[in-house]
Parts: sequence; structure tokens; C-alpha cells
Amino acid sequence: MVWYTTKLQSGVNDIYNESLKINGIFDNVIVSVSKKLMQLELEAMLQEEVKEDNVITVTMESKGVFNSKIYCYMEKDLVVKMINDLTRGEPILEGEIDLYLKEYLNVICGRAISEINNIVGVASRFSVPDIFQGYKETEDCYEQKEEFMYGNEFGMLKLIVIYMFEENKKS
Repeated sequence: MVWYTTKLQSGVNDIYNESLKINGIFDNVIVSVSKKLMQLELEAMLQEEVKEDNVITVTMESKGVFNSKIYCYMEKDLVVKMINDLTRGEPILEGEIDLYLKEYLNVICGRAISEINNIVGVASRFSVPDIFQGYKETEDCYEQKEEFMYGNEFGMLKLIVIYMFEENKKS
């Protein structure tokens, strides 16, 4: 399977009142949270071959003025590196890996949605993340779709944000 996306420049898509830039918000948050929380240096990537069975998928949704489904795909070697760095090599239980990954996406989405809320002036909320072994297909249930691909020597991370703004919930 080939994951493919292109690195979009910040400011390419003006979505909401020509001031909200989903690309820039998620791009900045992914890179900064990965570096600060997970001690993980990620670089934007254009294309990479990935085996579906070597992926962990974490998903979540947001509701409110910003409705979205968010999919985070991570190669297992990258996950091992992230968890090992967080725990400083201390052994952890299998179930704890899920907790770390859910919290990682929770922080990314929380910061991104907080920025979106500040710009639009109306709060949106997000769900508790779900985790799946393998590649979970996206549901194209909203109008807009943004894809972000990052990687390093340990593996790839792909984030897909499928979203729409609900006009009648603007303040």
C-alpha cells in the first residue's frame, strides 16, 4: 500500500472567514507536540510504502462548529520508539501502549481544536480516541479532507482530518 500526500504550505486553504488555516494549525501542532511530548523529530514526507499490518490506527471525532473525523496511522517501529523514549526504556504492560497513543492524539487534537475554537469563537468538543491494530479505512463523511505525512528513521506517521464547519453553530 502506498500512502501519498503532499506537503501543503501554511495558508494555502483559507477555510473559515478567510482566516482559519486547518493545514497550518494541524501541521504546527503535530510537529511541536511530537517533539515536546514524545521527544520525536518528524519531517514532512511526500510518499512512502507502508504495510497495512504494520500500522496502528488511532481515531477520534469532534462535534460542534468544527465537525471532524481524525485518523492517525503510525508504523509499529515508530510507536515502539515513541513509547521507549517516554518511559526511558522501562518495561510497560501491553495495554499501556494504547493509553500512550490515545493520549498523544488527544493532545494533538486538543491543541488544534482549541486554536480553531479561539479563531471561530465557538467551542467544539472531541471524543475519546479509539485504537485499532492495522489500517482502518477512513469514512469520507464531511466536505473537506486534509492529509499530513511525517516520518523519520523509525517509521511513518500519517494524519487525516476529514471535516466541515457547521454554519448554523457560528456565533
